[in-house]
Amino acid sequence: MKFKLGDKVKVRSWNSMEKEFGMGDGSINNTDYCFTEGMTKYCGNYVTIDSCSDDCYTIKEDNHSWSWTDDMFEEKEDKLFGVEVVYNVNEDKRTVACYFKCPVCMKQEDVWEDIIDEMYNNLHTPFEISHYAVMNKTISEYPKKFGLAKCLADDIFDVEEGKRIAKRQLRDRINRCKLNFLDKMIVKLEHETSSFFDREDSLYEKIYQSVSNYKKEQH
Repeated sequence: MKFKLGDKVKVRSWNSMEKEFGMGDGSINNTDYCFTEGMTKYCGNYVTIDSCSDDCYTIKEDNHSWSWTDDMFEEKEDKLFGVEVVYNVNEDKRTVACYFKCPVCMKQEDVWEDIIDEMYNNLHTPFEISHYAVMNKTISEYPKKFGLAKCLADDIFDVEEGKRIAKRQLRDRINRCKLNFLDKMIVKLEHETSSFFDREDSLYEKIYQSVSNYKKEQH
């Protein structure tokens, strides 16, 4: 089951389910349960999971009048660093890959740039110093811009567990890239500011501490 007690989930439209599962006797026959006309008033609305069993849910809004299944709800939005992620499941190779979802006009490295750029701008350093060249160089050092979970031959291939592992690997890869970028920025800062003031200058210390504090929070 994809959802848990208390989750707010959105009910799929009638047309969407009819297109996927077809109709029979005035209802949509998906899996072992039917989506009936009486349930259509919830289509497009968010409802609350009130109980879970091995194969169905009940919801608070209908006072347990009907049984609901995963197929009746829209997929739960899955995000990392505020960006939606997608998965590529290969059952033959027993792998699950996790990528950032991005428009056709963008590449994975563009999403990485946006994430790191936002992190750096949020440091609110009091000194403007160009960081794009350093950022692009750092990102280029991470050729695998995805997370990948591989199931061992003796293990059971669990897609949901694979998704969690692949997503965690992508998150860790991004965080390592962030810290590597900040290390390079400190070196750049030391080099470019040395001619303006020495290390004891209060302005330098503010910049240095802002970057250093962020790095400590990530460990």
